[in-house]
Amino acid sequence: MSKVFVLDTNKQPLNPVHPGRARLLLKQGKAGVYRRYPFTIRLSRAVEQPNLYPLHIKIDPGSKTTGIALINDASGDVVWAAELTHRGEQIKRNLDRRRAVRRKRRQCKSRYRKPRFNITTAHGVVTDIHHRFCVLVARSDGYTYQQGKEAAFPLSA
Repeated sequence: MSKVFVLDTNKQPLNPVHPGRARLLLKQGKAGVYRRYPFTIRLSRAVEQPNLYPLHIKIDPGSKTTGIALINDASGDVVWAAELTHRGEQIKRNLDRRRAVRRKRRQCKSRYRKPRFNITTAHGVVTDIHHRFCVLVARSDGYTYQQGKEAAFPLSA
């Protein structure tokens, strides 16, 4: 079971405590939450001569995750343990996805923006109509439809 890290008022590290003891200190108002991960509390008073037991860290490097453990030298108990997941595969996947998008853009020879059309009516110019809607309207109303800069000017009849 992971222990809770403890700091005094001067941010000096003390021995880690059991989560139940930390909960009791928090409930009594003798401590406050300093950090949520790894969970650390900060006492509201300073400790003059702390009796600290020695700790050492062990690291187990792996290809996808790295294991980290904080061990008590005297008893051999695991005080805190964590797994660090490497981002190598995620970064490679994102780069591959970005490369595929670039290649598709280069190969398909299409525009980056969807083409928009302008409709010239007797009342003026209606802008930014999608081509799909222009085709439907053109079949029934007989107005002229233009694409690009020419559409900004009214048609001469």
